[in-house]
Amino acid sequence: MALRFNASMWCNIAVALRNIESHYAVAAEKVGMNVLEWYIIRALLAQDGQQASELARAVGRAPTSFTPILDKLQSRGLIERKPHGVDRRALSIHLTPASEALRAQIEAEAQAVESKITQHLNATQLPAFHEVLVSLQNMPQA
Repeated sequence: MALRFNASMWCNIAVALRNIESHYAVAAEKVGMNVLEWYIIRALLAQDGQQASELARAVGRAPTSFTPILDKLQSRGLIERKPHGVDRRALSIHLTPASEALRAQIEAEAQAVESKITQHLNATQLPAFHEVLVSLQNMPQA
C-alpha cells in the first residue's frame, strides 16, 4: 500500500496510529480498560505517585481534560488520590492493590502487542522509527 494524499505526514501518521491503536485496544479490553486508562495505569506502574499533570503529559493528553478520566479510574478502585508530599495544594495519583494485581497481565499484553507491531519492521527500521518518533514528540507545538 502506498502513502496517502501525496505522502501527507498528518494523514499517514493518523492512519498508522488508528491501525496500531486497534491492537492496543484489544489488549486493554482484556484487562477491562480502554486504551487511555491502560496507558495511565502503565505510566503509574512505571512511576507511581505522579501528579495528574505529569500523567496527562505522559499519555499525550491535555491536563484540563484529565479529571473525568481519573475520576472513572478512581471509582473503579484502580487509582487513589493522595496529598502530594511537598506541595499541599497538589494531589498525587497512586495505584491501588487492585491495579497492582493487574501488573503481570498488563505487562504481558503490552509485550505481546509490541512484538506483533515490531514483526512488521526489520532490524534497521525499528531504531530509525524510534528516532523519528522522538523527533516528532520533541517538535515544538504550534
